[in-house]
Amino acid sequence: MHINELPSEILQAIFELVPGKASRQPPPDSKPAVQDDICYVCRLWRDVAIEDPFLWNTIHFTANGLSVQRAERFLQRSGTAPLDIYMTASRSYERFANTMKAISLHGVRFVDLIVAQSHRWRILEVQYPSLVPNLKPLWNEGAPMLEKLVLSCPAPLQDLSPPRLMPGGPHFTSLTVTRCALQWTPWDCTTITKLTLGPFGSPVQGPTNKELGDMLSAVSERLSSLTIKGSWQSPPDDIQAGDPIILQALTSLNILAEWGPQVRYILTTCRFPNLVELDTYISFFTPLSPQLIRLLTEDPKLLQSVKQLTIGGNIGGIIPTGNPNAGTPLSGVLQRAFPQVEHVLLSPYMPLEAAIVNFLSRSWGSMIRLDIPVSDLPGVRELLSMRFLTYPTPLQELNLLVANGELYRDDYEWICSNVGKFTILEVRPDSKGFVLNREVCPFHEKLLIMEAPSSTPRPPRRPMQIRAL
Repeated sequence: MHINELPSEILQAIFELVPGKASRQPPPDSKPAVQDDICYVCRLWRDVAIEDPFLWNTIHFTANGLSVQRAERFLQRSGTAPLDIYMTASRSYERFANTMKAISLHGVRFVDLIVAQSHRWRILEVQYPSLVPNLKPLWNEGAPMLEKLVLSCPAPLQDLSPPRLMPGGPHFTSLTVTRCALQWTPWDCTTITKLTLGPFGSPVQGPTNKELGDMLSAVSERLSSLTIKGSWQSPPDDIQAGDPIILQALTSLNILAEWGPQVRYILTTCRFPNLVELDTYISFFTPLSPQLIRLLTEDPKLLQSVKQLTIGGNIGGIIPTGNPNAGTPLSGVLQRAFPQVEHVLLSPYMPLEAAIVNFLSRSWGSMIRLDIPVSDLPGVRELLSMRFLTYPTPLQELNLLVANGELYRDDYEWICSNVGKFTILEVRPDSKGFVLNREVCPFHEKLLIMEAPSSTPRPPRRPMQIRAL
């Protein structure tokens, strides 16, 4: 069957998949959008495409006149479909001056176009702080369909001090604020279920601990996902310890930064009775406060419900002197702080070093799944062999993102026979290429080498019956 003999509904579904793969990426300057390319193929494709409003409901502004012309066309053809709008700035310092001129020339006109359609906003991502005050529907509850709002400021624009604004409509459920100043208090956005904050840097300061506490209190019954990213500058404030903030609905806590003052405030002030996933980069190069270590290891066990944990950083250190827990291995702090972890993920691009192998071999008998970003097969085999000495029950699932170096069949079969399911996604053949060679290829068993060098030590093969789970 020729493609043009397909029903119009199937053609529309195919067309929607094409821009959907890169919907957040604007088309290159001076080049037509993918939707326009589809219309150029033939009259049938053009008729089918123009009649499909969901092919045109993603609109980009990239600070040029072509963006405005494209927006006029897309708004007309999108009919009454919800709108996903991305106003993304260039991250190139060389284009910074031209970008600022283009904003003054074309930005206000683009904003006027989309403001007239604010009742259809579904996603709004803005990286131009100077244009934010013109988006008045945000501040007067004029965007009833808005689900996700992203206010950010890329590095080339962060020297500008944007106006302090406060979302005025309690209607959207996802909010991300990066290097953009808001009026953090009073906080009226009580419907938020997903909140991402940071990084913040001079002159744009993040909320103080008191303002952060007020925000979390306002959304405590609905918030299911909280993410803290990057560095965070805020004016110092002294607040007295009060009743803890109970985040009843929170299931996912992502701390993608060092445990600075704001993170320590959240951990010491909030309680997470239903937390399932904790994604954090634990770096003990920055000493933890005695209060935080006590909370992590003693009473109450504020993170005892965590089932999934992402770890990274220096986990092989010792708590420094001057702390009531001085001399305690930091790995022990982790195991006591998260006693029920079942799924452990190592931070991306974190090699399976000796300290990590030693830690994982002695931690979390409850662990049933382990995700490793990169390692050679002998390293994985050594980890499992050491772990069997403490926990003879095998893992149910072991995932290796990139297998580094030559793959010997003996190692592969040994690992497969000692875990319930072993998966390798990609292979980097050059064993010395962790830094030099980043080329990877999909894994296939035909890449396995039959015989390993006799000089390469291998742990003894364990009995096959341990695979019974």
